[in-house]
Amino acid sequence: WSVATQWRFPEAMPSGLTLDGWVRRAGDLAAPAWNTVVVGVIATLVALVLSLACLEAEQRRPRAGPPPALSLLYLPLLVPQVAFLFGAQVLLVRGGADGTLAAVAWAHLIYVLPYLFLSLADPWRAFDPRYARTATSLRASPARVFWRIKLPILLRPVPGVAAPDTLITLQPARRNGATGEQVGYPRYLHLRDHGRS
Repeated sequence: WSVATQWRFPEAMPSGLTLDGWVRRAGDLAAPAWNTVVVGVIATLVALVLSLACLEAEQRRPRAGPPPALSLLYLPLLVPQVAFLFGAQVLLVRGGADGTLAAVAWAHLIYVLPYLFLSLADPWRAFDPRYARTATSLRASPARVFWRIKLPILLRPVPGVAAPDTLITLQPARRNGATGEQVGYPRYLHLRDHGRS
């Protein structure tokens, strides 16, 4: 529709195609495009750090069965988005954070974090512990083992996992439906929100 000239009801195709609408609005798209990229990158990086921290803590303190807090991670995937995001909006409005970049990034983080965690969990849990034991036997601290041994080996799947999650965040209309309107509209517009009055 954004490139159609006239498209009357019985016709299967528009009478013509034009880019005039896009050309007229091209200058106005820079700020929403930048905000969209910033929100996507922030949400993905925070989700990546939290996922890696959770997975490392899980390996350092082994326990039988999944940790009880892990079920909270999957809550946004199980609860209908309309109810969940309305509760998140009420929380942000009462806290005075509604309409901020941090609020929009947090709303996207709610949905990016579980997917990123699920994507990284299998490679992280399949890591051969003999590498860490060997480094520890050579007097490497747990932090050094993490930064020098585990992370370089396990970072191979991260770009393939983080890039799609960033792209998912960049398309709020698909999965995260109303996050743009609910927590940041109109100060932090996403690309799909641009042009609304």
